[in-house]
Amino acid sequence: MISFKAIENFSSYQTHLGDLETTASVLCTDSRKFEAENAFLAIKGPNFDGYQFAGELASRKTPVIIVEINDQRMEEFVRWSEAKESTLFIGVSDAILFLQELARNHLELWEKMGGGFRFTVGITGSNGKTTHKEMLHALLDSALPGKVYSSRGNLNNHIGVPLTLLELNQKHHIGIIEMGTNHPGEIQVLAELAHPQAGLISNIGQAHLEFFKNLENVFKEKSSLYREVVKNTDGQGPFIVDGEDDFLSQLEECEGLIKLDSRFVSYSDNSFDITDGTHTFKVSNDQIFGSHNFKNLARCCALALKLFPDKCDAIVKAASDFTPPAMNRSNWIKSGSNEIFLDAYNANPSSMKVALESFVSGIGKRGAKLEECFFVLGDMNELGEKTPEFHAEIGQLIEVLGISQVAFVGRYGKHYKKGFASGKLYASTEQLAESWPQLKNSYRYFFLKGSRTLQLESLIDI
Repeated sequence: MISFKAIENFSSYQTHLGDLETTASVLCTDSRKFEAENAFLAIKGPNFDGYQFAGELASRKTPVIIVEINDQRMEEFVRWSEAKESTLFIGVSDAILFLQELARNHLELWEKMGGGFRFTVGITGSNGKTTHKEMLHALLDSALPGKVYSSRGNLNNHIGVPLTLLELNQKHHIGIIEMGTNHPGEIQVLAELAHPQAGLISNIGQAHLEFFKNLENVFKEKSSLYREVVKNTDGQGPFIVDGEDDFLSQLEECEGLIKLDSRFVSYSDNSFDITDGTHTFKVSNDQIFGSHNFKNLARCCALALKLFPDKCDAIVKAASDFTPPAMNRSNWIKSGSNEIFLDAYNANPSSMKVALESFVSGIGKRGAKLEECFFVLGDMNELGEKTPEFHAEIGQLIEVLGISQVAFVGRYGKHYKKGFASGKLYASTEQLAESWPQLKNSYRYFFLKGSRTLQLESLIDI
């Protein structure tokens, strides 16, 4: 349960009307998804203000309502309380800051609950954060069945992380917290909030360069998680990075850091051998696609084995049995006689390069030819002034890989085309959809990858 006893100590606290002993099982920020016994936090966004829904919720069975308060709102605030004395009304100066302070207080209470150790694990990186989270959850759950909680969906920002922390309860002993960023300083804030005792950075890649400008700044941002784990554990907390990453290999050494490279893991088709320093374990998995995903799984194995050295057999079995959940990330989908590789959640130069290379390699292993394949590449967003250059480079890679049938979708298609002139341009997914039935009749395999704004997954059901 979420406690509000300590809120008078928060810097965001202004006032309250009602009983601070009141608790709530869940804190909700979306009035459309509100359920009885939830607390409601009214957040103000660029296109909405949750305050306008607070009055209606005040008339329902709502234990706690939190709103940003000012002199103009005070009269209405008091009126709500007089009409619903059973509800705790909290007035704050900044709803998001209050959310973060409440989450940190909840985390501290959770860490002190009895019944054994409790800690959080932080995950960040330019690519594959959610994939790592799902993999690590499966592995740690095999070591502590039913006692692991992880972020839902992609709740990985300044709002999503505290909402995740607030969902930790007495049955959980590990919280896996995904941390995303698109502006400098955000990982530091999230890491301080989540207080991780262990962690993992997937890679340093060309993501959000519109705001970070260069890879050095991306590295500085992502490594904030490592520095926080080192601080929280005096350097003892297990932390896994790709030892072959040009930037992550530069991290300052500490007792808990493992730079995963050929000393620890060796890869072959659909499997890898990994050592914990004493024993070597073989993981074979036919459910995941691409060499990058085997590296993702190996990193998660390394961290799980470090955290639970007495649960090796269970962890290795869970890794071998892992099946990616159905979502818009790196999935093979059967659609009639067609097989479609879909990664429509996000795209940047690093992830696009890996996905293309893995797809081409995988097609060859299936005994198929590239002439049977059609490629759909959507925009890669938030790349700043290098947007034309990065799209052109991917276009050049297409030619190097021997790909011939390509559609470029979105506003940056012309930049892709500078690298691969044979590609056909489509202004939108809707425009491509008009040709999609004919394309499905002409090709067996499809590659679909682009930024979320294009919603390439809408093609699947056509």
